[in-house]
Amino acid sequence: MNDQRLRAWHRRIGIAFVFFVMLQTITGLSLDLSWFVIPHDSINRLGLRNPDVLEGINGGWKTVLKIIHTVHLGGLLTGAAYRTILAMALLFLSITGVMIFRQEKKHVPPKTLVTDINKDLHALSRVLHHR
Repeated sequence: MNDQRLRAWHRRIGIAFVFFVMLQTITGLSLDLSWFVIPHDSINRLGLRNPDVLEGINGGWKTVLKIIHTVHLGGLLTGAAYRTILAMALLFLSITGVMIFRQEKKHVPPKTLVTDINKDLHALSRVLHHR
C-alpha cells in the first residue's frame, strides 16, 4: 500500500471511530473512578465490573452509573461485537500509525555531527570570502 492510500485509510478509520474510542475511554474512567461514590466493602465483595455492586447506591448516582456500566460493558452479544470491532480498529490504527511513522523516518535524512560541522564550515568560508 502506498503512502497516500495508507494515510487516507488511517485518517478515515480514525475519524469513524474517534467518538466510540472517546466513549469507551470516558465510561471506563468513570467506572474506575466511581469508587468515590460506591461503598468500598461493596467493591471488594462484588467487583466494580459486576452490576450488582450498584445495589448499594441510592439516588441519582445509581442511575448514572447503571447507564455508564451498560454503555461500557453491557449489550451482551451486540456489546461484545461492538467492543471487538472497536479493538480491531484500534489495532489497525496502531499498526498503520507505526507504518506511517517509519515511512516518514525513511524520507528524512539523519542529522549527524559531521554534516552539521560541514555546513558550519561552508557558511564560515562564505563569510570569510566576502571580506
